[in-house]
Amino acid sequence: MSQTETDTQSLKDAIKQANARATASKLDLHDLAEDLPQGWEQIMATAERLRIRRNHLRRGACSARLPSINCNRETDKTTS
Repeated sequence: MSQTETDTQSLKDAIKQANARATASKLDLHDLAEDLPQGWEQIMATAERLRIRRNHLRRGACSARLPSINCNRETDKTTS
């Protein structure tokens, strides 16, 4: 397998992982919205899970060297 094929496969794997994390985040938000207003206590826990997933997505994009991601920036420690 050539280097280009290996790079392409690595990029495809990173995209699959990113898609799975994005789907999980979407489902978390959907579940939270369905439970409101009774499940308001879960807002902060859900936000923290989403922040962690977002940071994982950024690290994965940077390791795959995707040009649309600013990899020079330190990973957020706040919810923005």
